This record gives sequence, C-alpha cells and structure tokens, in this order.
Amino acid sequence: MITVANQRSSNQTADTSVADRLARRLSIQWTKPVSVECVHRLSAGLSWNTFAVEGQVAGQREDWILKLGPMKGLMAPYSAQPQALAALTFLDSGVKVAPVRDWSDDTNVLGGPFLLCNRMPGEALSPFANDYGVADTTTLPLLGQQFAHALARVHTQAWTHGPMAKLAGAQGEPGVRNARSFALAEISLWKERANRWSTQRMPMLELAGRWLEVHCPENGPACVVHGDYRVGNFLAVGAEMGAVLDWEMVHLGDPHEDIAWASMPEFRLAGLIDNAKFQAEYVAAGGFELSRESIDYYTVFCLYKLAVINIGASFGFGQGATDLRLACLGLTVDGYLRRLARALSASMGTS
Repeated sequence: MITVANQRSSNQTADTSVADRLARRLSIQWTKPVSVECVHRLSAGLSWNTFAVEGQVAGQREDWILKLGPMKGLMAPYSAQPQALAALTFLDSGVKVAPVRDWSDDTNVLGGPFLLCNRMPGEALSPFANDYGVADTTTLPLLGQQFAHALARVHTQAWTHGPMAKLAGAQGEPGVRNARSFALAEISLWKERANRWSTQRMPMLELAGRWLEVHCPENGPACVVHGDYRVGNFLAVGAEMGAVLDWEMVHLGDPHEDIAWASMPEFRLAGLIDNAKFQAEYVAAGGFELSRESIDYYTVFCLYKLAVINIGASFGFGQGATDLRLACLGLTVDGYLRRLARALSASMGTS
C-alpha cells in the first residue's frame, strides 16, 4: 500500500511530488505499507536540498531527514554514495551518526541523488548566532571537548575492510593507502572545480593549487576525513554532543585537513574551545599526533577550498539557481583570495 497525505498548509509542505515518489520507493524497498504525510523544506543546507519528512511505516510514525542533490546545485553533479558509506562505517561505533534508511544516485527516483536517514535528537549550534543559539552557555566548553574527542574517533576508525574501502579505488591511486595519495586526489578535485566554475583565470588560485600539489606532506596512513567538520555540523542535546551531520564532503585523506577546517575563524570554534586545547584534547583522546607544519599547509588548502566553494556559489547563481545566499557567498571571493594570499605567503616563507 502506498499513501501520500498532504494535510499541511502550503508554507509547511515543500514538494508533493517528492512525497509521492518517496512513498512509492520506500514501499517497494521495504515491502511494507509506507505513507509520507509531510515533506517540509528546511532552510539549512546550501548544497543539498534538505527536508524534514514525516512518515508512517506499517502504521508506526517515523521522522526522517531527506537530502536531495539538485541538478544545478552548488556541488553538482552529486553522489549520495560517500555519505551513505560513511554512515555505515560509523554505525555502532563511538561516533554518533544518523542511521541511513535509503539512498540512491539514480536521478530517476526522486529527481536527483538522495539520502534518507533517521531524524536525530538535538539542535545544531549556529556559528553565526550570538552564543551559538543556545540558552545555556555553560554547556559550550563541554561540547567543545566532546567535539575534539569525536574527531579523534572519526580519524581512528578502521576503514580498510569496511564500507569506506569502496572509495579507495575512486580516490587516490588504486592499492595505495597513504594520506598523501588521497590528499593529492582531493586537491585535484578542487582544482577541477575551480577551473569549471571560474569565469576568468585567477592567478592566486592557480599559484595556490600548484603549491599545494608540490608541498603536500607525507603523514603516514590515510584516515576517514569528514571534510566539513565544524561548529554547526553536529547536534547538541543539552551538554551532550549528539550526531555528527553533513558528511557530503567525506573522503579518505590526512587528519590535519579536518583539524584545519574546524579551526577556520568563520566557524567560531574558539567560543567552545580554543585551538590549542582543541588539538590537545584531540590527541589525548587517541587522535593522530599533529604537526604544526601540516596544520599550516592544510590551512592554505582550506582557504583554497573556501574560495572555490564561493566561486561555485557565484557560478551557480549565474546559471539560474534562485537561492540568494549563493549570490551573497559570491561577494566573499575577493576576501578569501586575500586571506589565501597571506597564508600562502607565510607558508612559502617557511617551506
């Protein structure tokens, strides 16, 4: 049995077509009667479209989160496979993740690659709000410590014989499991995006891309890299850290990348835990030993990546995307290029 009920007002229900198609898909996949009663578009997410979904499975209420990759989205073309593999890798581990209920890269199912997972308890902190949007600021230092410990568990999770091993053939050189090989593949990915999204040549991006390739450090075996590990991408239940969210940019690589990304000032980690303590807590929790030089290198990479993302936002808006946030991000490109120049200059002086 397949049922779709639209009982919410228009401002609460995002897409009847998605609801219909999702109910049909789940009923077939799960061989149970599934109804989708509400699909409500959330404001979160600049890349994947994110929906809160209310459903019934064999008469039992369930709440899900649906992520749908738009055909003209910021990071198109999309694939749900990496984040699905990550969720399977960390299920029943020391890292809290939302269990995946269904996913597919077949655009014929819902109109784009999609991932459906359980809706998890808690609220995401906002790095753009005063006091991160929490009522009790005494919880912040506790969350900062847990944030560091959770990253250590992400990086030390065994992956070579699990679901994430499927990415090894797509990222880096086949059969090679060192961090540098995968890091070079990630740099190549972002260089390709820079070339595809830039409407003109940008000397700073070209210089930084070449420097990143030449100076990529050797840091031992590869680990799972979240790719967007920061304030705002985990849930908090009071003083307890809940599920880690938004694995869209997950890949194999160097743990220093996540350390540098989380420490970018725009993500305001310092309000939870300062950088020195963050790194110390990470190592104390069993994370990899950290190198100052490698953190500096990956700070350059993160600024390069942020510049390219915002170039992509401007490109996407110019291609017809209607999210005005993309236009706003496009205005930040010059600022990121200046920051990239300063960080690259400092690193070139010591390399």
